Formats: sequence, structure tokens, C-alpha cells
Amino acid sequence: MVHYDPVMQRHSFIRLSLLLVVCFTAADSAKVPSLSNYDVALEREVLSDLDECATNTHGCSPLATCVPNSEGHGYSCLCKDGYQGDGFLCANMNECAVGGNACGKHAVCKDTIGSFTCQCEGGYELDGDSCVDIDECQLGLHDCLPEATCSNTAGSHSCACPLGYNGDGRTVCSHMCTPAAPAQ
Repeated sequence: MVHYDPVMQRHSFIRLSLLLVVCFTAADSAKVPSLSNYDVALEREVLSDLDECATNTHGCSPLATCVPNSEGHGYSCLCKDGYQGDGFLCANMNECAVGGNACGKHAVCKDTIGSFTCQCEGGYELDGDSCVDIDECQLGLHDCLPEATCSNTAGSHSCACPLGYNGDGRTVCSHMCTPAAPAQ
């Protein structure tokens, strides 16, 4: 945040302008009022300072908020939420890179301009503000063979062939051959 106080800058500019006027018209000194009279008028003008925020004459970034100072003159510029900088220059803040995962467990943070979004990892879905496991087995979203058993796992599932069968439960479940009993 940067504080700008235009009183001193404006006071110096007006005083310099008055001195130039006095210098150029000094040939007829009787017609030129004293500089001290200008100083009094100048102080009144400076003390009745404009509200740069209300009149939109501030130098804040469009991505910042202008805040009038409590002393009655000057202002401060504060970057809006999702942006960082000194208020005169504000840039997008990557909330995903600041302070760890802004989204929580089983979610991926995606930075957007001025904000961020949270997307659940594969095998999870958004439930309110958190990502919860999808039970692929119960919902029929698994890829197990009909004869295989589906078991839900965190963020995924597993498939197992029935007893007496070999295979991965997804692509194959083969009946195991048992050797015949020896003939007697």
C-alpha cells in the first residue's frame, strides 16, 4: 500500500506559480498584492482538499480500491482481493502457489484471473466444500468383469476374480484347472 499526499505537492506547485506571476508583473509593484495574502488564500484552498476517491482523480490501479485518508487529504490504494501490488500497480495473485493447497484434501487448485477454482481429483466429487470419494462399485462406474468382485478404494476401485479363478478381474478371469487325482 502506498500513501500519496498531494497537499505538499500542490502547495509547492501553486506557490511556484504565484512567484512566477509576481515576477512577471513586478514592474508595477503597486498593483501586485503581497505574497503573504496569496499564502493565506493558498492555505485555505489546500485545506479544502478534493476527495480524489470520490472525484475519481486518484492514481490507483483499476484493480485497486481508493481509500481516503482520515486526515482529510490524500488517499491510499489497496489491491482488490485476488491481486497483489502497491495499489498503483496490481497483478493477479496465484492463490494456488501461496500458502499450500487452498482447496483442501483430494482437490487440485486452478488459478484464474483474480481468483481460483478447486477441482476434485479423479475418483472424487465435490460435496459442498470438500471432495469425497466416489464409490464406483455401488454406482456401477467400475470396469470389473461381471463375474469379478468390485471393491471400493480411496479414489478408485479394485477388481478380483472369484475363488478358483485367475486373472485381474478386469480383462480376464480364467478357471484354474486342478490336477486330477492319480488313478489307483
